[in-house]
Amino acid sequence: MKQILAILIGVAMSTAVYAQFTKGTMMVGGSFGASFNTDKTKSGNTTVTNGTNNSINLFPQAGYFIMDNLAVGAGIDLSIASSKAQVSNNKSTSTSIALAPFARYYYQKLYGQFAFNLGTGNNKFTSGSTTTDNGYFTSGWSLAVGYAHLLNEHVAVEPQIGYGSTNRKYDAVGSAPSYTNKEPGLFIRIAFQIYLKK
Repeated sequence: MKQILAILIGVAMSTAVYAQFTKGTMMVGGSFGASFNTDKTKSGNTTVTNGTNNSINLFPQAGYFIMDNLAVGAGIDLSIASSKAQVSNNKSTSTSIALAPFARYYYQKLYGQFAFNLGTGNNKFTSGSTTTDNGYFTSGWSLAVGYAHLLNEHVAVEPQIGYGSTNRKYDAVGSAPSYTNKEPGLFIRIAFQIYLKK
C-alpha cells in the first residue's frame, strides 16, 4: 500500500512540475478545423438535398509568458468557406485573414483565454455566368476554457470550448448599401502546443 501511495505522489509531483508555465517560456502552436455539411430538407418520406457547405480554418499562434501562468501573444486566423446550391447551381466562396491577439491564464493545467480579431475578407458569389465580388471587414472576440494535456515536458494537446462572436461588415456594391452580418455561437477546438522553456 505504501508503494502504491509513493507512486501516486511521484506521479502527482511530476505532473505538477510539467504544469508549471513559468515566466520567460515561449509557446508556439495552433489549431486546425474543418467542416463538411450537406443541407437537406425532409417532408414526409421525401428528402431533398439543397446544397453543400464546407469550411476550413487554420489558426497558428505564438505567445510569451510575461509572468508565471500568464501568457500573451497573437495568432493568424485563416478561413476558407464555400457553399453550393444543388438546384440553382449558385456558388459562394469566402476567404478571410485576421490578426488575433490573446491573453491566457493557467491554473495548473486548466486555462482561460480571451482573444479578439481584426481582419479582412472577400466573398465571391457566382450565379450562372455572373460573378460578384464583395469585400468585408471582420472583427470579433472569444472567451474559452481549455486543458493542456501534456504529452511530455514541452508538447501538449489542448482541447478547448468557448463562446465567441464574429462581425462581418460588407462593402456597398452598386446601389446596395453596406451591411453587417453577426455570427455568435459556441465552438470546440483541439490545439497542438509546444512550450519552449528558458
